Amino acid sequence: MHLPRVLVVDNEPLIRDMLQECLVAEGWDIVCAADADEALRVSPRPDVALIEAVLPGSVSGRDLAAQLEAEGVPVVMMSGQPAILEEMAEWNGRRVLAKPFRIAELLAALEAVDPRDKPDVDPGRRLGCA
Repeated sequence: MHLPRVLVVDNEPLIRDMLQECLVAEGWDIVCAADADEALRVSPRPDVALIEAVLPGSVSGRDLAAQLEAEGVPVVMMSGQPAILEEMAEWNGRRVLAKPFRIAELLAALEAVDPRDKPDVDPGRRLGCA
């Protein structure tokens, strides 16, 4: 069975590592990037992308999301900044997560944009990410 591939884009290494551990334990294939330039070099393209709205470099999280969506990749945005969250609330149809979020909220958002079945996960493999 094909594991759905999630591109996680966040400039914070601890957040990338935590998301990778939890999502792998939930049956997702993960590739991580620290900024938009690195994310755009990912090949093959992911099945879904989880993108921090505020990224370092010349390409913003919002611009990266628009580019990936134009290529047919569904996107879930995330941010911990209230002003950014308020602005993103006006983005039609895009899923937005407010940091900090629970893993259950993340999984629901990812499954809403990429509803394919994931392989059964051995409960012993779960990390207890909450």
